[in-house]
Amino acid sequence: MDKKMLKRTRIFISMVVFIFIVLSARLAYLQIFQHEQYWGRAEKNRLRILPITAPRGEIFDRYGRQLVSNRPGFTVSLVDLGQGYDDDTISYLSRLLEMEEEEINEKIRSQYYRRYLPIRLKTDVSMEIVSRIAERRMELPGV
Repeated sequence: MDKKMLKRTRIFISMVVFIFIVLSARLAYLQIFQHEQYWGRAEKNRLRILPITAPRGEIFDRYGRQLVSNRPGFTVSLVDLGQGYDDDTISYLSRLLEMEEEEINEKIRSQYYRRYLPIRLKTDVSMEIVSRIAERRMELPGV
């Protein structure tokens, strides 16, 4: 009986070691040989899609006078990409948005524990400001 139990224990330990080796080999394969593929997929996945609510339409009173109309509104926000915000980006945004650099830094610090949320710097900005930011999109990561 004792030899039978010893044999079962060895088989069980052998199976556990085999499974551990297979999983370790697969992990090494993914991290070493497939690194570029998954890194590229992660980079593409870092863009955040924020839903934009549909326009509600124009509202008129009973005499046909317009009470509310639609117009586009743009918000400049920062999204934490895990690399922080460099001083050049903050300096450029402070000049463009006519805000103090310290005010921008304070908004960033106030969102420290909610990094997954975009930080709203300024709302209802003009199309000109949006265009200037879009022109320098590659130089302004996370804006």
